[in-house]
Amino acid sequence: MNIKKRFLLIAPWDYQLYAVIEKNLISLGYDVVVVHNNSYPFTYKNISQRTTNFFRKTFLKDRDYKNFLRHNFNQQTRLSLVKTYDHYDVTLVIRADFFPLELLLEARKRSDKFVSFHYDGISRNPEVLPKVHLFDRFYAFDKTDVVKYQKYGVQYVPNFYFDYPDDLPDIETKNKIYYISSFHPSRLQAIIDFHKFIIKKISPVQFDFVYNLYDEDKVPLYVKENFHCLHKVNPYEDQLVQIKNTEIILDFRIDEHQGLSFRIFDGLKLQKKVITTNATVVDEDFYHPNNFFILTEENKEELDDFLARPYVKIDEKIRSKYSFTNWLATITDYTHGQFHAATKPLISIIIPCYNNERVIIEAIQSAEKQTYKNVEIIVVDDGSTDQTFATVSEYIQGTNKNVKLYTKTNSGPAATRNYGFDQSKGQFIVFLDGDDKLHEEFVEEYFNAFIQHPNVNLVYSNAEYFEGKTGPWHIIDYNKDDLLISNSIPIFAMISAETFEKAGKFDENLPCLEDWELWIRVLAKNKNVYKIDKSLYYYRKRIEKNSLTDNIDFHAKSIIYYHYIYEKHIDLYREMHLDLPRLLDSYRANRQNHHAFLRYKRKYYSVWYRKLFYKLFKPDLYREIFH
Repeated sequence: MNIKKRFLLIAPWDYQLYAVIEKNLISLGYDVVVVHNNSYPFTYKNISQRTTNFFRKTFLKDRDYKNFLRHNFNQQTRLSLVKTYDHYDVTLVIRADFFPLELLLEARKRSDKFVSFHYDGISRNPEVLPKVHLFDRFYAFDKTDVVKYQKYGVQYVPNFYFDYPDDLPDIETKNKIYYISSFHPSRLQAIIDFHKFIIKKISPVQFDFVYNLYDEDKVPLYVKENFHCLHKVNPYEDQLVQIKNTEIILDFRIDEHQGLSFRIFDGLKLQKKVITTNATVVDEDFYHPNNFFILTEENKEELDDFLARPYVKIDEKIRSKYSFTNWLATITDYTHGQFHAATKPLISIIIPCYNNERVIIEAIQSAEKQTYKNVEIIVVDDGSTDQTFATVSEYIQGTNKNVKLYTKTNSGPAATRNYGFDQSKGQFIVFLDGDDKLHEEFVEEYFNAFIQHPNVNLVYSNAEYFEGKTGPWHIIDYNKDDLLISNSIPIFAMISAETFEKAGKFDENLPCLEDWELWIRVLAKNKNVYKIDKSLYYYRKRIEKNSLTDNIDFHAKSIIYYHYIYEKHIDLYREMHLDLPRLLDSYRANRQNHHAFLRYKRKYYSVWYRKLFYKLFKPDLYREIFH
């Protein structure tokens, strides 16, 4: 007895495309579980929920409670559907931006192959980008997205036509042209203009136009009088019935993407002529000018000649490439657990440096030797007074080394790191100081941690000292409750480029402690951090002091910047019931620079009202500070 392969399909409700995909999968022999983003039939969990809702609705006029219950019910129903089986051979997620992280993670851990397809322009749905790295493969239907979002490892695959056994009915009244469109301002006028033109030449013609009631005022009177207006989309299979029973297929592209719509491939399957505004179809191997007409504002009069020419059959080997069966085989053509090098996201290793001529090449070579190969290396010289820039320039000259070198006037660590980030293209970034080194598996291990723990904002590890001091550097474990007191996350933590940029990058007002202040901002909402219990970074305790940070009298001045951080994030400190004295006490304990600490305390509390307040109400602290 053959056991059917199990397929988990997670897809949006939109025009019930998922139902046709499910039908095609079943025809291929899969046991299919479907999860969609529409509401499921609601039932109360218990009598308590029903009673509470009745009370709140009747006496408090609160109708939001039931909506809350419905939302939770839908979330739990979707999750329970994912848990139908412990194991799936394949999971396909269409429009991952529609589904919560918890659901995707549950699906991923049960799946041999975990693939996503985005059939809309990614620029219209950028919220999907942080989820791309969750998948073994992430495909988009627009070739320009593959270029634009190269650092995310997005791959191209077009739409397709369905190839399950054709059981679509014939209809009695057939149209010469049938077209269905949702409301979108970028194509609305083109559709109206074409309708006015074509009804003088061809009949019958049916244009279905779908729009939400809140767009009522935006829909022109011409559309309402001449189109069949709908407020919900016909199921996709009903559309296929109409397409099957029409002679000519229409396709109007929206401005936000250049991907080929399903209508293009319906024409290919049914061997029908297609009129389209998507000029990119001419680059496809199935294109023939007798079969596809590229409609512009100027060439409508050429339609008569196009329609008069006979349809040219396309070689079956080419045509069948675009069937759903072949499409599915293409996107799942890899070994379980395999990450293809080209699909791994680009990771940027940014190396800021200052007066590192003796050691900078070691840092660069450690980045070059990474087992994770899809990296870019960006070196930024912060106005060194030695031969750092010349040393790196000579090293990379005349080679194919994946190293980009920049120089700038001296402006300190924060500005130099930000400058390097601005030149980077990676989905994730790592900062490697110019006198330090990476373990060869640093990037691989860090990226795998993000894959295994995708809800974290930062990943870091232990480290080792070398040169002037040797041995392990046991970095303390991150504790979200202590972050406002002292930093436990090193500068070499890996972070996504999106998170880094959204947080506002490094504060260039800080010549030190800039990493700590950034982590406070990054972790203000999502406090999840993952620490790898391995030494993957090599920290040089230098013999000489002329590195990027050594030119700052750190211990003498950093206490001033504690005050700056406190004032910048005062709301967070108040929320945690923390005050500046406690922060400075932490500095005293951590930095062991007691004299600088006392001098700053005297300065801070020298204002007369502060002095009087502590003398009257906190005499012990007053004696500590002023005596």
